[in-house]
Amino acid sequence: MRTPPLPTAPHALLAWPALLAVGGGLAAWFLVVQAFWGGFGAGHAELWASPDSVTYREVAAWIAGGPATENTLIRPFFYPALLAAALSLMGPAGPLVLQTAAWIGTGVSVYAGAALVTGRRAWALAATALFASNLSLMLLVRQALTEPVAAFLLGLLAVVWARRLHRPTRAGLLGAVLLAALLTAVKPVYVLVLLPTAGYAAWRGVRAAGGVRRGRFAVGLALALLPVAVQLGIMRHQHGLWALSTIGERAVADYFVPRVYGAVRGVSVEAARAQTGPLSAAAHRRFLLGHPGATLRTFAGLVVENVAARSNAIRPDQRAAYLYMRAWNAAALAVHVAGLVALGVALVRWRRRRAWPPAEVALALAVPVYAVLLTAGLTYWQGDRIVLPVLPVWLVLYPLVLTAVSPRARARRS
Repeated sequence: MRTPPLPTAPHALLAWPALLAVGGGLAAWFLVVQAFWGGFGAGHAELWASPDSVTYREVAAWIAGGPATENTLIRPFFYPALLAAALSLMGPAGPLVLQTAAWIGTGVSVYAGAALVTGRRAWALAATALFASNLSLMLLVRQALTEPVAAFLLGLLAVVWARRLHRPTRAGLLGAVLLAALLTAVKPVYVLVLLPTAGYAAWRGVRAAGGVRRGRFAVGLALALLPVAVQLGIMRHQHGLWALSTIGERAVADYFVPRVYGAVRGVSVEAARAQTGPLSAAAHRRFLLGHPGATLRTFAGLVVENVAARSNAIRPDQRAAYLYMRAWNAAALAVHVAGLVALGVALVRWRRRRAWPPAEVALALAVPVYAVLLTAGLTYWQGDRIVLPVLPVWLVLYPLVLTAVSPRARARRS
């Protein structure tokens, strides 16, 4: 069967005037929303209000030459390094400028990614509008937390993969690995993205190259993984551990295990935490494996709870916005369920038509989307903050999937 045509490379859609216009529109909308919520004066007050923000600030101070801190056990270096640079270059306003630029850049990446996978300006603008309609991520820039920067890196990753529909190069594979490595140096959970990305890049790169080019690709791959090597070096030097971080173990011990224990024993989470806290990691594993039903039910319930959660950045007393974001997140949960089914249908259709490029891109985009959604099943009390960073990726993935499962969309694209 003949392979269906790919979307025409949207050169006009991705010209600098178009990208600047999208960025300008996003900046104007951002300023309107921030002004409605009290402007950046309120942002300065909120910047270090979160306990997590304080831990990032302490690591940033250490990077800038300050005293050592045990928070390097749980906070990888890359985001605090950006904070340290922003504070050094721009003073107290630096983190807000950094996070604002990250939010606007993420929106532009959504537009570019959607344009690449559909070839249509209307779809690209619709995806960008959906991104801008999420108030949580926009308001979260006022806290020194990783989500805006992680979303920006994930948005760039989506663009790098989407570009392979038109220009599948080894440099693009190395770019994907570098972005995944930087994400891992922001939050260790993204090692779930890095491992398959690096493995696939190594397989494709070595397979497609030969002789000297194969050696150059191997060197490039090693350089792309450098952020992870730096993080491992910090952990080894500061704490004597060969690990990216201990935050994963802490999250399981402090959140997931007590939740399962409380469900099994019929006690509150606080009481469960007091009883499971002194136990070892091995004892935690034995308990979870000994109660598989409760473990799976708790995990699935937490995934749903976190995806359809309240906004992390909007208080319940801000009733209209609070209810709006609850509805937005509930709708996003429905989109993810439908999107997972549609992805399966699209992969079957692409396989039958031997349309390998869109299948490759869809699978590459699906990895971060579902890795983040599923790991949300290990924590709680975070609002929608856990799943926010992957927003730009699924706003590119689902339009691509829709062009495969919808005859009308497929006809317009081709």
